[in-house]
Amino acid sequence: MQRTSQTHPLQIAEVSVGAGLGLVGVTFAPGKKQPGAKSVPWHRDLATDLDVVSAWNAAAVLTLVEPHELEALDIADIGQQVRRRHMEWHHWPIADVSVPSASFETTWKSREDQTS
Repeated sequence: MQRTSQTHPLQIAEVSVGAGLGLVGVTFAPGKKQPGAKSVPWHRDLATDLDVVSAWNAAAVLTLVEPHELEALDIADIGQQVRRRHMEWHHWPIADVSVPSASFETTWKSREDQTS
């Protein structure tokens, strides 16, 4: 049986970043479609899932998966869909089975400086 946005509504785990500083929400890829997933097939709806993220009052969505994964999960237009809901979208991919490189961290820092 495949899992959908209706059968398994999107859940967002919350991480506090400090008193009065807000929350970071963590979830899997909204709208993902994985008919051949090893666990169970997924056929989520991107619009439904992003509406949940928006209702959670997210100001921004950060996507860490690689571009080919966005294509494979059938969510290549996630950035456009996020912006339609008046949230910022940031795509900072991390290669599978790896950790962020020094250049990733440098880029992260320069992006952080630009938004401060």
